[in-house]
Amino acid sequence: MKEYLHALRAGFGGLLQFSGRSTISEFWLYAGTIVALTMVGVSIAAGGVAMDMMQRMMRFAAEHPDLATISQGPGFYSVSINGFYPELMPDLNVFVLVTAAGGVVTILLLAGAIVRRLRDVGKGVGLALFPLPFGIVGFGCMAYIFGHITGVSPPMAADFRALALPFFGAMVANLAWIVCLILLVTALCGRGQQNIDRFGPTQAAPF
Repeated sequence: MKEYLHALRAGFGGLLQFSGRSTISEFWLYAGTIVALTMVGVSIAAGGVAMDMMQRMMRFAAEHPDLATISQGPGFYSVSINGFYPELMPDLNVFVLVTAAGGVVTILLLAGAIVRRLRDVGKGVGLALFPLPFGIVGFGCMAYIFGHITGVSPPMAADFRALALPFFGAMVANLAWIVCLILLVTALCGRGQQNIDRFGPTQAAPF
């Protein structure tokens, strides 16, 4: 617990510190906490959007019982709407914004720690930048696709020929992002360089 608290203090205290080093244990205890908390926050926000859609469907079913089928029993409850009603669909733009916010927060909280960890393993800090352009392009393509199909009645009636290029771009960009992220994570798991240079000495032996 003492080591964990030390890692959190070093991480949050070094948000704007891009000099020095970070050991493997110090980095991953902090980074793991940030990623977990961000995922929980995004899940809660996305769950709120889904819950709002469910409540609207339940109100619609109560107001128009002839257009809805309700199934319920021990441990389950489902509402099936006959026909397509855009006002009942979830706002995909909200999911995009929630995901974007989670990504930006994660990057801001981990930037300094990633730079210090890369310096500790003797890697160039440019490695941390490689996933960013692919992530931005992939995210932009998916946002365009979601925005294009939102409100189309029904969604499958959208002109998917116009979405072919953005979809292909999102697929290629996401694949490149995954590859770059794997390379970055592999570097972040490396052994610290046991020497003293302009970044300072290794703070502690890695576990």
